[in-house]
Amino acid sequence: MNELRSWYEGAAYFRETEIFFRDCDEKKRLRLSVLLSFFVDNAGKDYTGKGWSHDNMLRYRQAFLLSRARVRIAKLPRIDDIVTVYTCERDIKGPLFIRDYALYDKKGDALACGTSDWLLIDTEKRRILRPSDFHGTASKNEKIVDCPDCEKLSIRESGLELAAERKILRSDLDANGHLYSARYADIVLDCVDAADIKEFEINYKKEILRDQTVSLFSGTENEKISVLGKTGETVNFICRLGV
Repeated sequence: MNELRSWYEGAAYFRETEIFFRDCDEKKRLRLSVLLSFFVDNAGKDYTGKGWSHDNMLRYRQAFLLSRARVRIAKLPRIDDIVTVYTCERDIKGPLFIRDYALYDKKGDALACGTSDWLLIDTEKRRILRPSDFHGTASKNEKIVDCPDCEKLSIRESGLELAAERKILRSDLDANGHLYSARYADIVLDCVDAADIKEFEINYKKEILRDQTVSLFSGTENEKISVLGKTGETVNFICRLGV
């Protein structure tokens, strides 16, 4: 029986986790959506450990909303591997809280690294707040992960073709009632022919709700696969994959 640990080193939060059968694809490798879940879940665990759980933030009508994410993959773990997930707030730029991540194997080698931009929102008025409005405390730390910062993505729709349409079902939703951020990766990979993803970038533009149908448009340029997700005429997300 494995005894999994979680701990802090300064402002950085670490958590060991095991890779289960349900977490993997047909090649017995960790699915991209589960990797993203590890990173996002660890951010939540970090805030909870510092006294700012999701429920506690809601008492102040505040929540963090993922705006952008970027992941660079060296090697995906496999079934029964024990890995360590790292996360740490790094900086605040304008309205964005910047947070980094990494996934390490038992020897301490980095399997994947990532970074993300978060927005603080008023949950009742559904508007973006300033970082100074946060009732908790945010910290600035050195960047240690090997992943470029998130970028504002733009895609020429004229160069894309309709790849698939996907209706959002109840099982796709998270506790906030919209499409879970990590599920976007599953939806994207279902509509593109890419066996090995080395880099994944996504900009979340507009939340996607139950019973909405997402039209997915894709195209390839300069060895990058671009995917645009729309509901009607609304652009909900832009994604770019490196293979």
